Parts: sequence; C-alpha cells; structure tokens
Amino acid sequence: MISIERHVAILARHCTCSPKEIEDCIWKNRLVMDTDSLLSYSLKEQSNGMAMTVLFASGDGPKIEGWMLEEANKFHCKSIYCVTQRPRAMGKKYKFKPVGTLMEREV
Repeated sequence: MISIERHVAILARHCTCSPKEIEDCIWKNRLVMDTDSLLSYSLKEQSNGMAMTVLFASGDGPKIEGWMLEEANKFHCKSIYCVTQRPRAMGKKYKFKPVGTLMEREV
C-alpha cells in the first residue's frame, strides 16, 4: 500500500508545488485512491456543462484513466482538463491534448 505521503513525495518531484500544498489540495478536493494509485480532481459547472479538472494523479496509468472516465461520466462531465508542466507525459499516459496555453502573472 502506498501512503498519501509517498504519493505526495512522488508528485512533488514533478511540480513546483510544495509537498504541503499538494497534500492540502488532495484533501480539499475529490479523491479516488486504492492500494497503489491516487486521483485528485475537482468539478466545475461551465456554460456547456460540467467539467472535471485533474489536479494530481499518481500510480497505475490505465487504472487512473479508467477512474477519470468513470468519475466524469458519473457527474455528466463534457470534458476533462489538466494543468501540467509535463504535457508530453500527460498526453502519452492519459491521452490529453493541448488546447491552449495557461499563463501566470504574479500580483
């Protein structure tokens, strides 16, 4: 069994968030988890229907992809989004494709 802390350590290697920020995000949003995989996501009503945003995913890719589709269908989502610094990996592992560019500006 992989603990939340271990998933957080793995995820922290691939993003700019601190382990504390990752763990807080996981606990404050929707979570699907079993002995070796974790999916954290949020839902949002948009003008064209519900949308899922994958926040963090760690573990068995095919299993997590199944969870994404299952959860998206459960909530009648029209699309699934993710924000990543590794677009090729997310595209290959979960079949995401780029649709725009997320930009950031500090205030």
